[in-house]
Amino acid sequence: MASTALTIISDGEGKTIAKFLRKSFGHVSGYSHMLLAFMSGAEIRTDRPPDAKTYHAMGFLAASLIAHLTPSNGDTFLVPTDSDVSADFTFNIFERDGVIMVRCEDKAGVIFETKAS
Repeated sequence: MASTALTIISDGEGKTIAKFLRKSFGHVSGYSHMLLAFMSGAEIRTDRPPDAKTYHAMGFLAASLIAHLTPSNGDTFLVPTDSDVSADFTFNIFERDGVIMVRCEDKAGVIFETKAS
C-alpha cells in the first residue's frame, strides 16, 4: 500500500500558508530525502535578490517546492489551509530564527526534526 504525506508550510509567525497532499510515494524513507535535497542550501533572506536557493519569504519557498513536486508523479494536490486532512506522515516546514526547519510526524509522534539547509 502506498504511503501518503501531508506537507504543511508555515510562515515565521506560525501561520499555515500552504498545505498539500501527496497520495503516494509519501513514506518518510523517500519523501523526506526528496524534501531535504530540494531545500539543501536554501535560505530566507531579504538582503539580496532571490535565486534558486534564496527566498524572501516562506511563501516563495512554498511556491517553488509545489512547482518542483507537482510534475514528478501527478499525485500532489493543494488542499485548503484550514482543511482537516490526514495522512500517514505529516511534514511541517517552518522558519525558526531565519533557519528553515522540517519536522516529520506520524500518528505515534515526532519522527525527526532537522534543519533543512
